[in-house]
Amino acid sequence: MWCIIADKSEQTSELTKVLARESIPKINLSTATRDEIQSALQYLIEEPASELKGIKLSVATNRLDEAPRQYWKTLEPIAKLKCGITKGKKLNSLTEVFYLTPQSMPEVITDPSILNTLTVTQLKDMAKKRGISGYTKKKKPELIEVLSKG
Repeated sequence: MWCIIADKSEQTSELTKVLARESIPKINLSTATRDEIQSALQYLIEEPASELKGIKLSVATNRLDEAPRQYWKTLEPIAKLKCGITKGKKLNSLTEVFYLTPQSMPEVITDPSILNTLTVTQLKDMAKKRGISGYTKKKKPELIEVLSKG
């Protein structure tokens, strides 16, 4: 048996619960480091009856780390990363360890990886604001190409 002697602060109380395995620490996926993402995914994969048992840890970690997650409002974009985490139970299981605090989107986005996460309607709105002609007839790949050129 072990004992923790601590002050009455909320932070100490939360840390004590984590150490005693009474609660699971949550990680802000918007700002998480690669190591934090990997640790959280590994924890979920190793859980008994985990929905993520067949996930390749290195692939999922790399795809999440490289994604423009600082702008995500939900975890839904993860299903499009081709990392083995699909919609439904697998995606929902991530809420056990991750939460998001998205940054606001910059006014002008030229990064194709960020543009690719947007809908066609959002891309067309951007093109309209930038004064790009013929944007209404363009498909998503064409819109991304035009918008990424600045």
